[in-house]
Amino acid sequence: MIKGFLGKKVGMSQVFREDGIVVPVTVVEAGPCVVTQIKTQDTDGYEAVQLGFGEVKRSNKPMIGHFRNSRPARYVKEVKADNVNEFQVGQNLNVDVFQAGEFVDVIGRSKGRGFSGVMKRHGFGGGPRTHGQSDRARAPGSIGGGTTPGKVYKGMKMAGHMGNRRITVKGIEIIQVDAERNLLLLKGGVPGSVNWLLEIRRSVKPAVDPVTLFGQVRQAPPAEVPDNEGPEVSEGDGEGTAVQQPENQEPDVQETESEEADAQASEDQTPEDQTPEDQTPEDQTPGDQANADPESEEQKPE
Repeated sequence: MIKGFLGKKVGMSQVFREDGIVVPVTVVEAGPCVVTQIKTQDTDGYEAVQLGFGEVKRSNKPMIGHFRNSRPARYVKEVKADNVNEFQVGQNLNVDVFQAGEFVDVIGRSKGRGFSGVMKRHGFGGGPRTHGQSDRARAPGSIGGGTTPGKVYKGMKMAGHMGNRRITVKGIEIIQVDAERNLLLLKGGVPGSVNWLLEIRRSVKPAVDPVTLFGQVRQAPPAEVPDNEGPEVSEGDGEGTAVQQPENQEPDVQETESEEADAQASEDQTPEDQTPEDQTPEDQTPGDQANADPESEEQKPE
């Protein structure tokens, strides 16, 4: 199996998945690539497959000699393979080496922006537009102190050349493979402009979909049921009848509610509304206490 491939960026579009969700994709014309050379351990000290991509209008003699066993190609790139003996010089490789659902790393060059200021290059906010600073709106501001430290530190964010750099975007999912037209539909955007060269590699560490990761975090773990609390089976006519025992039986709520209601009613009563039997010793008058406890006087010592 080959580890890399070559293609060019066609543009961006969008497709609808089976569940109805729209996905932005980048259309890449991947291949056909031709095997122009095979590097072996005996002759070159390492193993690799050299691929050629694109058409060439003119060829000089060195190019004609190099591509004598294949066809001339505009771009040439070496990629790794599991077994180089499976390939031959002059063999054509199509986009069907990939499948939908795989994850790849896309390598390309970003668009060149030329000499850019600090606001565009580093996202500075700029200076105030008032108080006489009409010409300092997009200026970088101070770049250091005076006598101390007496220099400008390395790595200071300043204006300069922006873009036109090699950028690798990892963990891009392949949404669709069109083998008839040699097209790859990759999820999201990739670096570079239209018709620019892209190198596609199989990802070693694929990215995780944020939606899937969020669903795994929010999903509660299943409850564990002990083995000794299984359903009981009654012995009857021969057909086993499963009797499910209630796991969590709710307590009797009616008795609790009635007790709370009696306690609330007793608290709402005033000493005038209560009967002598309901009144406490603190609420009763001395006369009431005498009438309520006639036996208490008999028990008093003479």
